[in-house]
Amino acid sequence: MRAKYPLVKFKKDENVWVSYTKQKVFRQNNSMNLVITGQTGSGKTYAMLSFFCLLNPDFELEGNFFFKAIDLMKALKDGNFKRGKIWGYDEAGIDANNLNYQNIIAKGLNALFQTARHRNYVFGLTLPHLHMLTKGVRTLMSAHWTSEGWNKKNQSIVVPRSLEYNGEVDKFYRKRLVVVNGNDVSLCNRILLPKPSSKLTREYEKLKKEYTQDLYEKIYKDMDAFDKKQNGFRNQFILTEREESVLNLLKSGKVVSDIKVSLGISQPRIYQLMGALAKKGVSIRGVYGVNNTLESYNVVDVRDKE
Repeated sequence: MRAKYPLVKFKKDENVWVSYTKQKVFRQNNSMNLVITGQTGSGKTYAMLSFFCLLNPDFELEGNFFFKAIDLMKALKDGNFKRGKIWGYDEAGIDANNLNYQNIIAKGLNALFQTARHRNYVFGLTLPHLHMLTKGVRTLMSAHWTSEGWNKKNQSIVVPRSLEYNGEVDKFYRKRLVVVNGNDVSLCNRILLPKPSSKLTREYEKLKKEYTQDLYEKIYKDMDAFDKKQNGFRNQFILTEREESVLNLLKSGKVVSDIKVSLGISQPRIYQLMGALAKKGVSIRGVYGVNNTLESYNVVDVRDKE
């Protein structure tokens, strides 16, 4: 059992995962990289904040808790942090879903997890699904918790597992914590975490609201720019009434001499209108028959492809 499962000694009045994390960070010269997943509203962020407060009752959000990867990396690059430092990265799925940004984030987290283990830190992040993290980052995570909401006492219900990757067989292992209490040995299936303090939750909700407003503003601007681009694309294909008439006649198989009679305009004017149609995306190619005589036009209207 010792070789297969993470082991911790039971300590009265202390959450076993708090004991285990302190053991890794302060006695085993290691760090804790924790990912908490769960559906929206499952309480994963409050669970992370509660855990941080159990580790350090003086934990505060400023300088330690981030919604954006760039702000997190800015704090990390300083490198001036004490043993037992705690960082939180909330809503990581927003950045992780940005494919253009994903590799940059993964590179930063990989660098942290691989080079800063001796700094003895605690790092936690939340996102809806584990697969949102790149495989490279997942291989370096210490634990994966699943948030399952709250009980009647307003405690977060969490299914905690250590996360271990075996590169030889390319396989992940999720293991329960083995808790030793005297002669008794048990497996930790679930933990209950108290709701964070009102002061901390108020501060978090304020920061979350600001982040959400900024996020929606960015999304709106991106959508507005896209819509304007699309409208501009459509507008370049708007035809005048005369151009539309010529185009319809060309599509019906008429040639220039026919159009001249139908519309009562000169041939030079018709060719001018055909040139205007070509500039607006209409392909007009002559179809020739016997003796190289023009019989009709092959017309491809770009608007028909929308």
